[in-house]
Amino acid sequence: MLLNRQYPWRQTALDGIARIWRLVFIFFVASAGVILVQVFWSISNTMLVVLEYFFFAGLYYHGDGFLFTLLYQGLGIDTVTLRC
Repeated sequence: MLLNRQYPWRQTALDGIARIWRLVFIFFVASAGVILVQVFWSISNTMLVVLEYFFFAGLYYHGDGFLFTLLYQGLGIDTVTLRC
């Protein structure tokens, strides 16, 4: 405390530096959060595109969705008899 009474400008400078570092830390944490959200968003969009490709490719080639074709085959249903 004696140092602060003799040199009050030092404490003010330290408070200012701490405030700046706090803002820098918040900025980097927010930036990292935004980057993580973008990465997970692009991964989920990629998975959706892959699933849509399988679904519509199966729909085009088999007359039924690829995923539904797998489901029917798993249940033992012949997909040829379903097409009327």
